[in-house]
Amino acid sequence: MTRVIEWIVSVLIVIAMFVVIGLFLPSTRSVSHSVETNRPMSTVNDLLNGFTRFRDWNALINHDPRMQLTTTGPESGVGAKLDFRSNDRVIGAGSWELVESLPGEKVVYALQVPGRGKDKRMTFTFERTGQRNQNVKVTQRYTVNYGWDLFGRYAGLYVTRNVGDDIKRGLDKLGNLLTTIPRFDYSGHEPGYQFVDLPAINALVVTTAAKRANDDIALAMTNQLKWIEQVMEKNDLESAGPMRIVTNEFSTDTYGFDVVMPIRRKGTGPKPAAEEGEDGEAAEGDAGETETAEVAPVAAPVDPNAPLETFEVKLEGENNPVLYVQMPAIRAASTSYVGPSPGLARIRDLVRAWAMVRGAETFDRPYDEYLGPIKDMLSEEAEFRVYWPVKVPGVATAEPVQIAPPPAVEGEAEESAEPAPRGRDLGRLNRDTSRAGQVPALPFPAAAFPSAGLPSVGLQSARRDRMIEAHALHKRYGRLLAVDGISFKVEPGEVLGFLGPNGAGKSTTMKMIAGFLAPTSGTATVCGHDVQSDQMAARRALGYLPEGAPGYGEMSPEGFLGFVADVRGLRGARRQERMKAVLERLALQGVLHQPIDTLSKGFKRRVGLAAAILHDPPALILDEPTDGLDPNQKHEVRGLIRELARERTVLLSTHILEEVEAVCSRAMIVARGKVLADATPAELLARSRYQGAASLLATDSIAARAALDGMPGVSGFDQDAGDGRLYVFPQGSRPVSLDAVAERLRQRGVAHSGLQPERGRLDEVFRRITTPESQA
Repeated sequence: MTRVIEWIVSVLIVIAMFVVIGLFLPSTRSVSHSVETNRPMSTVNDLLNGFTRFRDWNALINHDPRMQLTTTGPESGVGAKLDFRSNDRVIGAGSWELVESLPGEKVVYALQVPGRGKDKRMTFTFERTGQRNQNVKVTQRYTVNYGWDLFGRYAGLYVTRNVGDDIKRGLDKLGNLLTTIPRFDYSGHEPGYQFVDLPAINALVVTTAAKRANDDIALAMTNQLKWIEQVMEKNDLESAGPMRIVTNEFSTDTYGFDVVMPIRRKGTGPKPAAEEGEDGEAAEGDAGETETAEVAPVAAPVDPNAPLETFEVKLEGENNPVLYVQMPAIRAASTSYVGPSPGLARIRDLVRAWAMVRGAETFDRPYDEYLGPIKDMLSEEAEFRVYWPVKVPGVATAEPVQIAPPPAVEGEAEESAEPAPRGRDLGRLNRDTSRAGQVPALPFPAAAFPSAGLPSVGLQSARRDRMIEAHALHKRYGRLLAVDGISFKVEPGEVLGFLGPNGAGKSTTMKMIAGFLAPTSGTATVCGHDVQSDQMAARRALGYLPEGAPGYGEMSPEGFLGFVADVRGLRGARRQERMKAVLERLALQGVLHQPIDTLSKGFKRRVGLAAAILHDPPALILDEPTDGLDPNQKHEVRGLIRELARERTVLLSTHILEEVEAVCSRAMIVARGKVLADATPAELLARSRYQGAASLLATDSIAARAALDGMPGVSGFDQDAGDGRLYVFPQGSRPVSLDAVAERLRQRGVAHSGLQPERGRLDEVFRRITTPESQA
């Protein structure tokens, strides 16, 4: 009985301690973390002010990628609600509801989630930071009230670890998401934006290009429009809508574009308003003048489900550049614009940023509708409508169909000695060399892939001349000279490490070589193919791994690599062979069916590297290929790079200096857009003051310095402030003699230990070369 009483008393004591301690624990808990971005406030606010891109910025989905998400209420703002349900009992079911929204200040969500506590809130606050308040600091704070729930108060001890870790992961996802969205503040564009569904059309198309000068662009548009008008006149056709200008290339020097005119049979649609007089009679003037054709006609009502009529179109005249094409129905993000046409480039970027924030995936090329004559396009009153096509979830993207002249059958040009017929490939519409790989839209530069479905022409010649070469590359952004005359050559079998501080011009140079950016001046070749004049051959010979290894987060590695294989034109046995080879070499079998968004940073990097080498290219450009990998993975990838370099040219950028020694046969250091050093790692190490030096630990470092001062072959000393090690630097190229140092110290009675030789340090050479003081 006594033991029972003792046991009861012990339990009561424990309960009493539990209650007393619980009463002293706080009844409310909170945890917060922050992230900073250089994206506009409107972008940050709109992303977090609704659930359109919830999967991309919230860590909840990481716990169960298959959980069900259901949204109700408005698309954004107060009242928007998301319910989630998971088969995982730990996650269970719950909801997020937006209860407070102050644009540019904060967004507050009320949470109904499993676990103790009430009044659970997730608050996002926004603070402008940076020198000119151009950055935004996002702070995410979770708060919960346990009241008198003592068990809840104890559970609150783990909030920082559980909820806090999710907040960190979510903010990391938000930061990555923001980097994918163009840095344009679309909030100040008064006409606003909308998604529109556009019907399929018949159209006449001409592809052209002009220098980035207003007069040259207007002249090119007018000349191509005359060709289109001539075809319409001879085939009894008329305009069915405003003229469209589809942007193909928008570089520093060149503007490449398609002139597209929607067409219908003459007399089948309403007349243009410009032809009506005040009394309803036809206005005077010659209807055959070019100016009349430039007035935007009124589009006839169209049944989007009606089949598109095919016209008999004859294209007469030598070198007639016109194509008759049937354009598929599309959905597009759109806005209007009033002002001179040079402002259209910015409006296109605003439209794309707005669409991406709302979860739309843009693809293909933007286009502008000219609602007035070409001669007025520089007027402050010129009117335009801007469109950027977006993908419709669950709907396959259709391609334009060329009707006239008939496309040649694949291989026809190879069998005939005559030149391929005009219009052989519909590349002028969405597979042109200036915009390869844009169908479907890619999560990284289009230069990473050749055109879908094109034969691998030029690869054999590329194999015979495997090198990357740049000559006097310049890239200027306004007054900023990002790349200033960089020239180099990488021979077959070389691995060139591209080193430099942030803003040195490394990525810009690599993008120009990859064909993603057009240089302001200078040339670059990949395996003998000029990246500007012979773009497709250069891209087919190149494998490109962009920084961060971007990919589609919702796809599995198997699906993503299959997509890359499709874009690369890999088929049949060759496709299976390459897929098997890269999956085995990069050890991706274990995560083959897992969503990429749930992979670790290291595995995401492996998936990106697999995509870069899938088509077995003779040249590789790798941007930070081992960033984020653990030591074992780094060792494996470095071994793969060395293996690939036996028969390939490799250009890689890295900030890991040990990687230069481990992988690179050459290293090039750049800063402020210029090449400051180009040598082998051994040659760079030889430039280090530590090369041939000796170091030691002395009981009295001052006495050691005095003893060695003036010793032949010694130029100076330095002492590590951390461990106190004394470094003795050599004079000239001969290493410091360890025996001579030991004997000198012995003679002077200086106690020491740990005397050892030193080798050169790349970090010291790097700092010395890249700091402005070294160039003074």
